[in-house]
Amino acid sequence: NKILKEIINPTLKTMKNLGHPYYGFLYAGVMFTNKGIFLIEYNVRLGDPECQSVLSRLKTNFYEICNQMEKRKIKELNIVKNKLVSSCIVLASRGYPEKYKKNIKIFGLGSFKNNKKVKIFHAGTLKNNKGDLVTNGGRVLNIIGTGKSLQLALRNSYEACNKISWEGNIYRKDIGS
Repeated sequence: NKILKEIINPTLKTMKNLGHPYYGFLYAGVMFTNKGIFLIEYNVRLGDPECQSVLSRLKTNFYEICNQMEKRKIKELNIVKNKLVSSCIVLASRGYPEKYKKNIKIFGLGSFKNNKKVKIFHAGTLKNNKGDLVTNGGRVLNIIGTGKSLQLALRNSYEACNKISWEGNIYRKDIGS
């Protein structure tokens, strides 16, 4: 509520007052400090880890949300999301964002097909000519964990990260801390 009141709403109001009302996706990157909450950046696109954590909670059809937004009728739509908390951990290749190896076989993804607590989004993967899933970028997989609390969501994300591997995979171990 504080972020909406002190950051988002004043931004949208100012844009409207300047004759440039904003329609679309607005992602606010904020930092929580002992001195308060500070805006770091705005993104006006669906960034990978930022949106995937949110989209995984939607019960309302995402196409319908986009359709109503385009028609400027988004307020007429009752957007419903589940009550779970979500977290996203990016699995990357060592060396990202600069130099990293590609075409390295990925192991451990098969165990998540029926896991409702974990969703995996492919960012930098492809199937090679043998049919193996291999790395094809620096950010390789985004692991979404869900749970009734942030701690449970993070636990589910990290447990999944620990079961997926390839030579040189890395991920941050301080997400949510």
